[in-house]
Formats: sequence, structure tokens, C-alpha cells
Amino acid sequence: MATTTFYSGAGDGAITSSDGTFSTARTGSSLSVAYTETDRNVYVDSGYNIRRLYFPIDTSALGSGVTISGATLKLCYQGTKSNTNSYGVGLLQSEQSSLTVLATTDWTPTNFTRLCTTDLLMSGFVTTDAYYDWIMNATGLGIISKTGNTKLVICISKDIDNSAPAAGGDYAQFYMSEAAGTSKDPYLTVTYSTAAANIPDARVFFM
Repeated sequence: MATTTFYSGAGDGAITSSDGTFSTARTGSSLSVAYTETDRNVYVDSGYNIRRLYFPIDTSALGSGVTISGATLKLCYQGTKSNTNSYGVGLLQSEQSSLTVLATTDWTPTNFTRLCTTDLLMSGFVTTDAYYDWIMNATGLGIISKTGNTKLVICISKDIDNSAPAAGGDYAQFYMSEAAGTSKDPYLTVTYSTAAANIPDARVFFM
């Protein structure tokens, strides 16, 4: 059993959608992209502004022969949040097409199936510059690419559940790969095993 760390690509960042109707904002409207900043927030408010954070990660070094038994997305909290309505932050699979660039066409996730059984509550982000963990469930482990890029996106629970948010706005800010050094960078840990080699029996028997 081994565990390997994979850092997010330069295309990590945020896409924001805005509209006076929640369903339209969730589908994608007046989209704007930011992927060169050192930190960004995941966000939703009652004015129907929705922001999702994207993390494309090259996991091709795993190789097709491994069996994945665990994985965790780890994000470093920048220290800024609004916990007006005590929402959670969930993890989904994205359809981001590039490891190094984020585009408005990447807005829509693969689906709204959670890759972690439990969202991380906004109230739980308390320690500045500390990492917080999204521990992936069986569905999450199944979408990790062994030969290419693993594409992840975090969203506020109201966004995931297609439920219009209450008054006010909720957000939490996390560091991106553009932060200096790697001590605050987003990364994915993957625990896996490799099949034992089938070694032929080399014993010689004499009659």
C-alpha cells in the first residue's frame, strides 16, 4: 500500500455565474473566470451569484494497474469566510478540459453527485492557513483517473442541491496553486496498491 501526493494544476481557479433567477444562475449566466489569483472563495448569495472552485490534477503517474483504496482533496483555508446560513461545501467531478487553463465552458460539473459522503460545514473552517480535508467516498474513488487528469470542483451545498439560498451570502476562501511555494497549494492524496507480479515457479525437481 502506498500514498502519493498530486498537486493541482495551474488551471485551478474560480468561475462565477450571476442572474436574477436562481435556476438560470445555476445553469450558467454572465460567466466570469479567474484562475491566476493566489486565493479565491467558493460562494453563493441571495442575489443568485454562484462561484465554484475548480481543481484539475494530473494523476496519470498512478498507472492503469493500481487499485485505489482512498483519496482526499486537501485545501488550505485562507482565513476569510461568511457563515450567514451555515451551509456546507461539497465536492463534485468537473469537466474541465485543461490542466493549465480554466474557461467559462468548464462551468457545468459532470453531475451533482457528491464525491464525499458529508459536506464540510462553513462553521468548521476556523484555523487560518490550515488544511481541510474532503475525504472521497466510493463514487469519488471511482472518478480518479489512473492515466490522465482528475477533475474536481467544490460548490456550496445550496448550489449542489438546486435550492435557492436564504438572505445574505456564504463563502469560504482557499489558496490556489499560484500561492507562493507549495506549503498552501491544493493537492490530492491517493492511497493505492499494485498487483503482485506473477512470478513463475523456478524450482527444479529431480526424479
